[in-house]
Amino acid sequence: TIAQDYIPGRAVSISFLVGPGSIVPLLPCAQHLSRDGRFRYEGGHCPLKEPDLRIRTTKLGLEALKTITGLSGYVGVDLVLGAAGDGSEDAVIEVNPRLTTSYLGLKSLAITNLAKTLLALCSSDDYRIPEWKAGYVDFTSSGTFAMDSE
Repeated sequence: TIAQDYIPGRAVSISFLVGPGSIVPLLPCAQHLSRDGRFRYEGGHCPLKEPDLRIRTTKLGLEALKTITGLSGYVGVDLVLGAAGDGSEDAVIEVNPRLTTSYLGLKSLAITNLAKTLLALCSSDDYRIPEWKAGYVDFTSSGTFAMDSE
């Protein structure tokens, strides 16, 4: 068991495609956690609707990954965005070096094939920065999702 101090704020996540010398951020997502005090992950939506929160999430996620050597592949970062608009209360909670549930939502919004992009990035081939459809997607931890176009 790992015990951490409670950090108030908004639960968010961001995933990255990581290859030799390159880190490609994907769309930042909101996380939906249970309200029973146990903080169970129930799903989320992406992308985050507020541009300033997207920027803060991407910046802190990149900073976290740059401190870890040897990462390669699909990596998710869970964060909490605090109340301070300057990001001074934001915190990294966890780094997940694997596919995460938000991949379901990201895959449905991607115009670019994310798996193909990841393979090209990891093999140092030419890769395309992912392109995205307009709109939002909600997803649950059980794998269901719904899209909402803008």
